[in-house]
Order: sequence, then C-alpha cells, then structure tokens
Amino acid sequence: MNRMRTTLYEKMFIDGFEKPSYVVATLLLERPLPHDVLQAAILGTLERHPRLRSTASVRFGVPVALVPRAPEAWLEQRGLRSLRSADLHALEEALLGAPLDLRSTLPLEVYTVADPPALVVKVHHAVIDASY
Repeated sequence: MNRMRTTLYEKMFIDGFEKPSYVVATLLLERPLPHDVLQAAILGTLERHPRLRSTASVRFGVPVALVPRAPEAWLEQRGLRSLRSADLHALEEALLGAPLDLRSTLPLEVYTVADPPALVVKVHHAVIDASY
C-alpha cells in the first residue's frame, strides 16, 4: 500500500481543531460543463494529486499517514454532484459548515449547478496547505 507521511502541519488541520477547516471555491460559468468532460478532468486531477484522493490513517488517535485511494474510489464514494439550481452563497456556507472526517471520507467534493451555471469545489485545508 502506498502511504504519504503526514507533516505536523497536516496533523494539526486533520485532527487539531474543533471547527472543520476547508477551502470552498466557486467558478461561475457561461454554461454548464458536460458531465463526462468534467468527470474525466476530475479523475485526471485526482491521478496527479494523490492527497486529493487520500484518507487519514490514524494510530492511537493521531493521524500518521495519508493513504491514497484509486481515483475511481472518489466516484464511488463522492462522485460529481449535480444541482438544478442553488443559492451559491448559501451552498458555500453549508459546505464550509458541514463536517468531513478524513479518516473515512475523501477530502474533495465537487458540485455542478445548472442555474446559475457554476462549479463549486470543497477541499479539506490540510491537503492544500501541507503539500511538500
């Protein structure tokens, strides 16, 4: 099994705060992206960035490693979620406040919104800030 040691900085973000720590980014689009094209782009990104498809391995209550999963595991566990319409600000707020446990959940969520056309991405902070 392939493992990446976690840095102290990652451990702090994965396990050290009461409040979840995420980055949520919204991209406004001219029109919705085709589902298959977007899904292929996400899988390519997951292939190149193993932290985005990793869960935390915990020993004695402390995260000790990030264990990469196959990119397809993201499709099975999370997948690309589609919404017909959404209040983008409310969606962002909801995503920022929703818990995500890196011991069992992959750190990337992606939503497409048809009205208004947008792509909303949520990523656990540790996998962005702690890359080395």
